[in-house]
Amino acid sequence: MHDALIASGRRRVFAAAIAGVALLSVTIAAVLFPLVWACTAMIGLIGRPWSFGWESTIWAVVISMVFGLVLGTSTAWGVYRHAARDVLFDARAWPRPLPGRTVHTAGGPPPAFASFDLAGLTHAVTVMAVPYGIPAPNVAVIDDPALNSLTVGSGANAWIVVTTGLVNTLSRREVESILAFQLARVAVREVSLDTIVYACTGKTIELWGGVFDEIDETIVLLLPAAILATPFVIAAGWLRRIAVHAGARLGDGLALRAMRDPSALVAALRRIEADPTVIRNAERATAHLWLEYPHTRWSRWLMRSDRLLPARIARLSAAIPRPET
Repeated sequence: MHDALIASGRRRVFAAAIAGVALLSVTIAAVLFPLVWACTAMIGLIGRPWSFGWESTIWAVVISMVFGLVLGTSTAWGVYRHAARDVLFDARAWPRPLPGRTVHTAGGPPPAFASFDLAGLTHAVTVMAVPYGIPAPNVAVIDDPALNSLTVGSGANAWIVVTTGLVNTLSRREVESILAFQLARVAVREVSLDTIVYACTGKTIELWGGVFDEIDETIVLLLPAAILATPFVIAAGWLRRIAVHAGARLGDGLALRAMRDPSALVAALRRIEADPTVIRNAERATAHLWLEYPHTRWSRWLMRSDRLLPARIARLSAAIPRPET
């Protein structure tokens, strides 16, 4: 089912992985370059101690790029491999994926989830995954009044996460429409792409933003590196922008094809847009994984994140056939 879209999704994942790893590697190399340049000059790598000529600069570039490629590739792979575990842990979702175990339920659910029908939600996702021809993703819940949802992971290790506010506020058909949208994104590997983008950009954006959050003595040491990394952080933001805007259009289109009641998705998105509550545990690193992007001044400027949901609602509304009168 949807073989062409799935093949296209694989190509996008591959392209995003190359671009993301390259961007992360260049960022690390740029931050390391001043230190490597000083070291190569001081040890007289070309036979002239304290030489700051072009040869030292070229050697510093080469060494920095080698270190950047090794560290960038290993960091991206490590973060991608444990993305679901880390994202769900940071968001305080339940149940949490742990190494070697899919679900951790020892001791029963926390009090906030004691009356939550996670089994019913999991069953609904299992049934709805059949038309997409994919293994049913895992399901988790976050105790938060905001109406929101996120997806993370890849293939059989993908997770669909909903907030208690979403399930308790929306009608059943509206909740199912959100699940259908997220399943569509899993089917065409948009979730895999988003997870790769998170692995390649999340920590860089998080660390870069953390430098400017609090003015203290550490900023003196970290500010030069943050300034060097700024162009690459902006590039990382653009990579996220491409991923979220393209993913929204593709996921909406596939959800409309597979859903019996596409108007429910429009109704759900309108209620989400009208809800003033902001998700509490959204981090910079994971912001693009959420259905409603947790806006910041930076994301509004660079990614136009505040336009994502209104544009999606307008696009879906226009695509739904109107009944004949």
